[in-house]
Amino acid sequence: MRVRLVNWLKNAKQNKWPSHNLAENTMNHSKQHENRSSSFQSFQSSLDYTIPQPRPSYASYSRRSLSTKKENDNPYEIRTYLPDLLRSFGKFEHGLKDVLDNNKRWADNSQLKEMKFFDKLENEPKLYWIGCSDSRVPPEIISQLGFGQLFVHRNIANQFDTNDTNSMSVLEFTVNHLKVEHIVVCGHTKCAGVKNACNNHLEKNLIAWLSDIRKIKDVHPELFPDQETMSHMSNDELDRIHKTLVGVNVKNQVKKISESEVVKKAWEDEERKLAIHGWVFNMENGHLEDLGVTVGRQ
Repeated sequence: MRVRLVNWLKNAKQNKWPSHNLAENTMNHSKQHENRSSSFQSFQSSLDYTIPQPRPSYASYSRRSLSTKKENDNPYEIRTYLPDLLRSFGKFEHGLKDVLDNNKRWADNSQLKEMKFFDKLENEPKLYWIGCSDSRVPPEIISQLGFGQLFVHRNIANQFDTNDTNSMSVLEFTVNHLKVEHIVVCGHTKCAGVKNACNNHLEKNLIAWLSDIRKIKDVHPELFPDQETMSHMSNDELDRIHKTLVGVNVKNQVKKISESEVVKKAWEDEERKLAIHGWVFNMENGHLEDLGVTVGRQ
């Protein structure tokens, strides 16, 4: 089954909004955002989001049960609206209650109930994702993967620390019990953790957590220009240095994972498929970029 998230703007134009105040809230954007919202919505309306699902058996309903669909649509797809990507949490009229209401509307969807979606969910991912906690980099959205397809561990600046119980326990669980075949370390541009790793004014726990990034300075001092040097650099030059540092950080995490005892032991089985990959999410264009540092068997 594949679940298609058809742009909510199309529903808005056809007056097919669900029975809630999302449309009203959206139309009440402040005037200072009108131009930005208009241009983004024009772009957004051309997008067609598809989230593949692992088991066709999830969807057993027929085309007749989806009478509102177009004739050339796949009958094994669910149509829904895409949330307003420009609206901040502050725009929710009732705060957290709106969040809970959003969830209830989604979970009570008649099509989900018809195909007993929640009864058939299984945790059998083949991909373990180590990413940054940054709210702009949600793994399921940028990878367009759905329920049961990703096992996710996120932290500041997508670090992997062999001395950290959290990191190691998740690695053991995914490799030994879930038998994942791919581990992806995914960094991203505009990463505040990477940018501020050498900031001596950070709190002690942040300084400790980002220590691995600071060690890069010993090998690549050119990626840590001082304030005087930075003042004479263009924004493009600064962005290029930052992106390079993001990539080096990802490569370091890939190396540490591949050298961990958990992964080495898994590789002792010659038939075991397990590979570690390094990717970067480019926030300038939304693309996932493979750094070409894959280690292991695919």
